[in-house]
Amino acid sequence: MNSESENLKKKYRRKNFLIRKKYLEYVPVLFITNLSTLLLITIDGIFVGNYIGSAALAAVDMFTPVAVLISAYIALIAHGIADNFADALVGNDPMQKQYNAKAIKFVVLISAIILLIVQVPITRLILHLYDPTPELYTMAKTYAIAILCSMPFELISNVGACQFQEIGKMKVLMYISIAEGVTNIILNYVLVVVFKLGLYGAGIATAIAVAVDTVLTVNYFLTRTNIYKRHKVKLRMEDVKKIIVTGIPYSIGILTSAIHAFLMLKIIFFAFGESGAEVDGVCSFCLSIATVIISSCGDANGPLNGIFLSIGDRIAVRDALKISIRQIIVLVGAFTALVFIKPEWFFHINGVNRIPSYGIYAIKIYALCLIAWGINSLFAGFFIDINKPRTTARLTIAGDLLTPAVAVLFLKLVGKVHLWFAELVVASVILLVYVIRYFMDYFKEEKKE
Repeated sequence: MNSESENLKKKYRRKNFLIRKKYLEYVPVLFITNLSTLLLITIDGIFVGNYIGSAALAAVDMFTPVAVLISAYIALIAHGIADNFADALVGNDPMQKQYNAKAIKFVVLISAIILLIVQVPITRLILHLYDPTPELYTMAKTYAIAILCSMPFELISNVGACQFQEIGKMKVLMYISIAEGVTNIILNYVLVVVFKLGLYGAGIATAIAVAVDTVLTVNYFLTRTNIYKRHKVKLRMEDVKKIIVTGIPYSIGILTSAIHAFLMLKIIFFAFGESGAEVDGVCSFCLSIATVIISSCGDANGPLNGIFLSIGDRIAVRDALKISIRQIIVLVGAFTALVFIKPEWFFHINGVNRIPSYGIYAIKIYALCLIAWGINSLFAGFFIDINKPRTTARLTIAGDLLTPAVAVLFLKLVGKVHLWFAELVVASVILLVYVIRYFMDYFKEEKKE
């Protein structure tokens, strides 16, 4: 390794300059951004649960697997485009930049059109598979019709969010996300509370909020970059293929998460009926809050790891991982403690005032999973960053698909009240495997040195 790289290593790892200062600089911005974006549907659940009824919360929860499934498709496109966008920015070939820009614009347009066509039949199929009551199906369908209008815009918005992160414009992304979140809250109040449009109003509020985000994002890139401007080059299919192939690893985990969410809710429906969906909706709310913390801590490592890996300093990457794990344990641990101390708060926030007999027990067991999920997420990102995505893919798929199977076992062997233990058991096993794999990789590197 050359002397320049050695100097960078001493500056950034030995003195912990970037790991501490930059990490703490990124986390608050990412927290606000994630809070604004990840809670879009959660805010809908809070409003409909309080002003329409707990059955409406169950209807919103039924839409969650659909949203996650569409997110997998969006991640495929957004992350593939973001990586190629970064190549276009740092590359020295001006023609390649134009080819990349042409491909990006084509993929965004075609992907949005495809999503517009396929999302309705897919949503219909998933809602029917739950076998809900006619009333609950009608409520879920009403919400879905309204919110599906925003999904093509959501795709463009997510592409822009990934591009903002690649070029380091975190504050711009934060301001746009705040505008989206505030718009959603205001419109939910106006449409649901004032005009009493119910679930349709909640869906429309989210759709308009996402559209606002998209307009602001596209306007920024139109005025500040050449990505969406006219390019005098022909579209090359190899550039389009590269975008798709690059995005596949990012979407696999989200796709299996959609399957996990659907199967678990299906099992809960079978065991408890509509009240189970209400409890699951409250658990999903807790997961959304924890995900804001987890994503913020994990995403803050991205820019740091890029610098460390570029100079071949894997020890610094491991140091950054340790800092993130400590943050997860403290912050998510504090949130878990709050759930244990005041579990009824989370039901009341979502408008569930008549808490089922098993509800408090279920949410406490669910909360125990949050720290394990957070650390698993950090390990997943770590192995992707060090170019070992197969480890992440295998463990993510295993965790998502094993959990419903273990839940069925708990349902049959120890009773339906305990089926939420399946989440805790599987998350703990996956964490153990990640730790073993981490130390195997660590000792292997030690031997090489």
